[in-house]
Amino acid sequence: MTAATLAVLRANCPKGMNEAEWLKLMEIPANRTLFPLRVTQGMLDTLDAKKLDLGYSYVLVNNSSQMH
Repeated sequence: MTAATLAVLRANCPKGMNEAEWLKLMEIPANRTLFPLRVTQGMLDTLDAKKLDLGYSYVLVNNSSQMH
């Protein structure tokens, strides 16, 4: 997993869920498509989008959209 993907995963961690549990859940390939990761333009401005792991699903959302 790349650093860029890890940053997006951490930003998408649902409230009320332990980050370690979330990361473990998202290691399962089937969950990578069931739980698309929200990415904002602000994230793309600070991360190298070319380094995002293509094994995950991503959805571009407004900067004002709340993460989980």
